[in-house]
Amino acid sequence: MHYLSLTMSLAVVGTLFVAALAKLATPDRLGALLGGGLRLNPVPAALAARAVGATELAVGVALVTPPAARIGGYGAAALGCGFFAAAVGSFLAGSDVPCGCFGASSSRPLGLPHALLGGAVSLCGVFVATVRPATVPAPTRLALVAVALVGAALVVHSREITAARGRIRDAQAA
Repeated sequence: MHYLSLTMSLAVVGTLFVAALAKLATPDRLGALLGGGLRLNPVPAALAARAVGATELAVGVALVTPPAARIGGYGAAALGCGFFAAAVGSFLAGSDVPCGCFGASSSRPLGLPHALLGGAVSLCGVFVATVRPATVPAPTRLALVAVALVGAALVVHSREITAARGRIRDAQAA
């Protein structure tokens, strides 16, 4: 049961890190959604998007830090509930503004798949918060966080990486 909790923690951590890094790097899409839905002007909307990203990053780190794992679990559950509510609200309102949940690559508006993801994150967060996490040595936890961050960065910047590879291939062919 403890390793199931660790596995769920890492799945949520990966999701939160991808979302957080995307929002911190390119807050414009989520800022547009927040600006339209909350009627914020562009500067506060971008700041709000970055604040959401920073919160996701903090919750992700808390999830893999044993003294804070329970708090991180409840934080993940709260973020998931908020995401679920935003997705359902956007779907019911018929919004066509891209969500920006995962940065510039998020081109679809919030909808039912997003609600399902929010629900899954919430359930995993509650599970992690209520089950004692597996004891994992500190160096292993740090390695897992580093791998999650690198993986998240690769996912967030996959389009740029693919475009750069294409330019290199074109330059070599010429």
